[in-house]
Amino acid sequence: MVKINETTFAQELYMSMDQLELMRKNGMYIGGHGFAHQWLGKISEEEQRKEIELNYKFLKKLYNDKPINWVMSYPHGSFNSTTISILKEFDCAIGLGVNADLARLDPKIRFNIPRLDTNHIPFSVESKPNKWTNKILDLN
Repeated sequence: MVKINETTFAQELYMSMDQLELMRKNGMYIGGHGFAHQWLGKISEEEQRKEIELNYKFLKKLYNDKPINWVMSYPHGSFNSTTISILKEFDCAIGLGVNADLARLDPKIRFNIPRLDTNHIPFSVESKPNKWTNKILDLN
């Protein structure tokens, strides 16, 4: 149970614009993850459009209205064909799915690129290789 008000809790939990700006200025890429973190594939087209537009406007503000090749990481992994159509309207470059695999930059799957979660890779150099680290090592 949270014992402080929602605004204070959010300020402690989430990054501020200043923190995001500092990360961006130091070479970090900031992409989209929705505006209100909704299950995009489960809401109406109108709600998806609003969610994606607000996310896009936030990123444009962060990047000082410069053109951006932005990436969407679907909240909860939820999206559908409507989501993809709307993302294309907002010039989204790619969408990251939740299928665990090594990323493949294939135009046929550009809105459902597989990826590894941080939990898929070992936490330290002393950890034994797992199937993902072995796959990466096999590529070299």
